[in-house]
Amino acid sequence: MINYFYNNKNYSLITGYFTLIPTAVLAGMGEGTLWPGLFLYTASYALRYKRFGTKSVASYKAAFAGYLFFVSELSRVRAAFETF
Repeated sequence: MINYFYNNKNYSLITGYFTLIPTAVLAGMGEGTLWPGLFLYTASYALRYKRFGTKSVASYKAAFAGYLFFVSELSRVRAAFETF
């Protein structure tokens, strides 16, 4: 199927600067709003966990940030395995 798109010159999947640059801008805008939101989310949960735990808020923030980055990197590893 993919070989068909590379060998056939009449396909409509044309990639170039006029499609890649706007796509990159839109993806950057999406990630630009996602990451601060995730850290606000982890900070609010750290404050909630502080009420029930004995550790400081900073230690809960560090733990939740670690979980966040672990899941993020694990999704990249999974995507790398799927490409092979």
